[in-house]
Amino acid sequence: MRPDDEPALEEMYRAMGTGSLRNRFFAVGSGLGTREAARLCRPQRRGRRALLAFERDRLLGAAGYESGEDPGRAEVALAVTEGQHARGVGTLLVEELVHLARRDGVTLFTADTLVGNHLVQHLFADLGLPVRHGPPDPAAVVPWSVALEPDERYLAALDKRDRTAQVAGLRSLLQPDSVMVVGAGRGAEPAARVLANLRSAGFPGRVHLVSAPGGAADRAGYPPPVSAAESADLAVLAVPAHSVPRAAAACGEVGVRSLLVLGSRLDRAQRYALLSACRRWSMRLVGPGSLGVVNTRGPAVLDPTDGRLAFRRGSTGVAVQDPGMASALLGGLDRLGVGLSAFVGLGETDDVGEGDLLQWWAQDRDTDMILLHLRSPGDPRRFARLARKVSAHKPVLTVAPDNGVGAGRDAAAVTGLASAMTVTRRHLVEERIGLTVTRTLTGLLEVTALMRSQPLPSGRRVVVVSGERGIGEWAAQACAQVGLAVPELPLELVHDLLRLFPSTPCAGNPVVTGSAIRPEQLQRCLALLGGSDAVDAVVLASTLPPGPGDPADGLIRSARAGAVAGCQDLGKPCAAVLLGQPEAVRLVPGGADDRRLPVYGEARSAAAALVHAERRSRWLRRCAAKVVHFDDCGTDEALALVGRLLREAPAGGPLAPRHAARLLDLYRIPVPRPPLVPRPPPAGAPALIAGAVQDPVLGPLVLYGAGDSAAEVIAERAVRPAPLTTQDVTELLDTQCCAALITGQGNWTGNEPGPLRELLARLSQLACEIPQLSEVQLRVVDGRDTVTVTAAHLRVQPPAPLDPYTRVLP
Repeated sequence: MRPDDEPALEEMYRAMGTGSLRNRFFAVGSGLGTREAARLCRPQRRGRRALLAFERDRLLGAAGYESGEDPGRAEVALAVTEGQHARGVGTLLVEELVHLARRDGVTLFTADTLVGNHLVQHLFADLGLPVRHGPPDPAAVVPWSVALEPDERYLAALDKRDRTAQVAGLRSLLQPDSVMVVGAGRGAEPAARVLANLRSAGFPGRVHLVSAPGGAADRAGYPPPVSAAESADLAVLAVPAHSVPRAAAACGEVGVRSLLVLGSRLDRAQRYALLSACRRWSMRLVGPGSLGVVNTRGPAVLDPTDGRLAFRRGSTGVAVQDPGMASALLGGLDRLGVGLSAFVGLGETDDVGEGDLLQWWAQDRDTDMILLHLRSPGDPRRFARLARKVSAHKPVLTVAPDNGVGAGRDAAAVTGLASAMTVTRRHLVEERIGLTVTRTLTGLLEVTALMRSQPLPSGRRVVVVSGERGIGEWAAQACAQVGLAVPELPLELVHDLLRLFPSTPCAGNPVVTGSAIRPEQLQRCLALLGGSDAVDAVVLASTLPPGPGDPADGLIRSARAGAVAGCQDLGKPCAAVLLGQPEAVRLVPGGADDRRLPVYGEARSAAAALVHAERRSRWLRRCAAKVVHFDDCGTDEALALVGRLLREAPAGGPLAPRHAARLLDLYRIPVPRPPLVPRPPPAGAPALIAGAVQDPVLGPLVLYGAGDSAAEVIAERAVRPAPLTTQDVTELLDTQCCAALITGQGNWTGNEPGPLRELLARLSQLACEIPQLSEVQLRVVDGRDTVTVTAAHLRVQPPAPLDPYTRVLP
């Protein structure tokens, strides 16, 4: 809100009908709007904020709040331009006010509405926040109060509204009815190539070529300018960088709804001018620097690219920022025979980003797998939340550098504890949000091949089948090196295999079939392994045959003939390794029912793909586990205490011992009396650390293990994302270092881990409900009957300046 917005506000109130004025001011009068406009345009301060919503140059609505003597309570008011009701303008304004109010320390909104003001009443009720209202007074005024305590219900409501808005906004980009190609070229120039590619792909809508402003539209043979063209859902800009901002503004003036900026690399000023034009004219933007957009949904293909991309129809959604990486990824998918439902070359993610596309693909029935290659998510926390929801229904695979998604140099907090998170962030990305993260593009294609063709394994137990012992042992060793289990087979299964291969030198693991294996023998072998409860996955290992009569050819040929059906019908994956094949991975037909078998050139690649598939299977099971929750925690008092401490010290910092003890006591975490006086542990008792940290990407995390500092615990990966489920608590206690200490060390024997389970679960709830608590480190003594905290370090910090859960519109 700026002082020069006052005339627009006055005009908005002046244009209101009698009913709208009465709903807003409980009266009708010419001076009401003038006074309200002056009040809203006063200088902003803590506890007094005002916001305006614009569409292009038109004011759509205004909202604001102001606190009184109690800084935790504020009165909220809003108004929407006449004729713009029921479009979500008021809801969006209130969402932004909630975010600002939380930063200002406001915990409760109050408002008065007339009994007949159903629009505002529905707005409050549908926010997803705790709302109360009292009985109407004699003047038919209803008092309302809205508690600003965002919880899962509020976040779910935000996600639903965000998904609805984003899907509607992207429809003109991914499913346009008409396309305008902007350029100044003829023949082989970029714009003409894009136009020809659109038409050759069979796009059924209206397509036309126009010239950019300032071009050669007035010369013979050149297309007309943008200003003289009809509007279009999508405009593709294939012009030099210096022409992009003017072309974007011209497209906005004729009513274009989405922009795709190909190729051009803009400097800072040009990018700002481009984004400003898109915001002014309410256009969605992909690029600059985009390779294009492809959508194979429907009877015809939308392909506004320059024709260099190789793709086929399918059900995989792909989004890539870098053009070179996009060409390589699409080429690899095409060689695998994996088709696309849609592809978006994001380029510079100034507007449309990975989160928007996740929202689109979440509701797209034609997409069942999502592949991403991102330099860095624009809003890591929002991306993590969206990816977690989408991953529960569709696999999301991505390539990320070694420091993990969103983990820049300063991504973590400044403390030693948080800086240690870079050691294990990649592991936790898969644990927390269900993403499948690979280090290389080749690794992404290898995992895609397995997940596209095979069911997920229920565990890590792998059986290797090979015609030669040496190759089988090599493959088994590769599986063990990446963390898979290569167990001994049950005696009954070994006897069955010996009867099947009476001359085999080995019926253990690996299973050596011998060189004279017949297709029906391999089929029977796989059926035995697939039906065993001791087997989760099967790896077939062979070498590239020098000739058609080589026995190794029979191994792969038998699998291709349908030998994998026995495993797949029982929900177990099967992968083949063909040592010496030139491709890193390929998908070969596996039978008449259109099954396909992934064949890898290296055993380690097949094993790594199985590890990723098992992690996803485990994550899906974790999603269904019960979250541990306690009803006896003093959440309200804890929030009030932390809020008061942050008002006294806005920059945050470590808590005094008495405040730390009080917070722990409110969550029934045992502390000694007098509070938190360091005491030496009992003789022989292990040094244990339990704690929590707020990660900027993954949210609250709980840690537990042995060490002198929490950083050492994190380095051992004894960390789980909060809120903890019963399975999470068990896994924390079952980590190698923790289990050894709990079951005994030296002459000291600990108790059963019941008290430890409760302590970790309460820490999880504390970290989730008090997000201002940035760090908790507890030195724990596990006695024979109780668990006691002997020392504690708690740190608070103010809320992040950008709320990761607010909706953002272009």
